[in-house]
Amino acid sequence: MKKITTIILTLLSLTSFAQSIETITEKISDKICECMSDNLKDYSEIKPEFNRCYDKEFNFIFNIVDSAEHKILVQNGALDKVKNGIIPTLNER
Repeated sequence: MKKITTIILTLLSLTSFAQSIETITEKISDKICECMSDNLKDYSEIKPEFNRCYDKEFNFIFNIVDSAEHKILVQNGALDKVKNGIIPTLNER
């Protein structure tokens, strides 16, 4: 019975962690979208503008998140998961 309880609690923790990473990724993606200029005229201007906004927003990630999300971000590998989720999240919008 203890093993089942432990497994259930572990799964709930992992699910909560994954949802929090997704929420953080969405917050940063929204900030990147807000940062990007509406005056882009050529397709070639998109990548430099994205890179500028990505650097700006990702460097201030700890200003965007709340205290619970901050605790998640300092865990090993969490920043990489957020970083790797930004492009797919932006592609969905």
